[in-house]
Amino acid sequence: MEYSYSYPDFINYCSESGNKIRAEEEIIWYNKIPMPRLLVRKIFFKSPKYFEIYLDHLFSAIIISLSDQKSGSEDFDELPNSNINSEIISRLKTNFDDTLREEHFLKFQCEIIAIVGIDYNKITWDKFLKTINHKGKKYNRLYFPETIKDSISIHFSRCLNHLTRSKTDFFGNVLSDELDIYRNSFSDSFANLFNKLLDFKFEKFSGFDPNNASHGQTNYSQIDRIGQIIETENLQGNLWDPELVQGGKISVEINKHHPIYEVEEAKRYDYLLMALSSEELFISNPNTKDEFEKFRYRVSKQLKEIIKSREID
Repeated sequence: MEYSYSYPDFINYCSESGNKIRAEEEIIWYNKIPMPRLLVRKIFFKSPKYFEIYLDHLFSAIIISLSDQKSGSEDFDELPNSNINSEIISRLKTNFDDTLREEHFLKFQCEIIAIVGIDYNKITWDKFLKTINHKGKKYNRLYFPETIKDSISIHFSRCLNHLTRSKTDFFGNVLSDELDIYRNSFSDSFANLFNKLLDFKFEKFSGFDPNNASHGQTNYSQIDRIGQIIETENLQGNLWDPELVQGGKISVEINKHHPIYEVEEAKRYDYLLMALSSEELFISNPNTKDEFEKFRYRVSKQLKEIIKSREID
């Protein structure tokens, strides 16, 4: 099947490759573990950021493996670790500097960066220190797509067995921390999802910049200096999905396939207010009801201010 680098095609790729991932309305399932679709979409569309973090860990793991071979140490199975002693740091610093001067490593690094397709400024000592101090699983559980394994076998054949192990759930904790979610809730499913995203990117879209992922955008409008409204075909289930973007502005994706688009335009406002009011009136928890009333007040006030600023302009 021919894929585009889009969220729906990524989900189809997962399903069709027997990855135990399937989509049902608002939920993406990994085995029997549910993942909210909005979180999965966020991982896909924020993938350039997560690919950069993955590269930091990938290059750090390679450097540590090479360091172990050179010095006869066994740091690889113990790192990352938030409590590294000064002796290990000193040894790693020496071997880090040596590795960054080696032609094989420089070629490997350039090859992988080119395949990922993002603007990555190579591994530095500061990045290396940050990654090896990560609180979580060890590098012996880091996942390597087949393309990376092939490159490792060319440049560092002695490292291959050292690097590639059976468990590949390292990145689940990283994603949980980045998304500010309790690790035990989604860590394993996030790890599997991200591993599949790496396969999708490396196998099907080598060199493609993931910043250019298709959002299914069909229409776009700017709301003064406040933000933008984007009608999209890729947002499923929910009517809208807000996000803070660069400069503190607001970007709101609107689901072009929501049934509200089946209603004549003049009536959509009425139906939206009716749905919001219905949900508020059926709230029984007094604390939730109070929060909803505050939300209604704040939205009304914010709308007034937006319209007022428009009149001033």
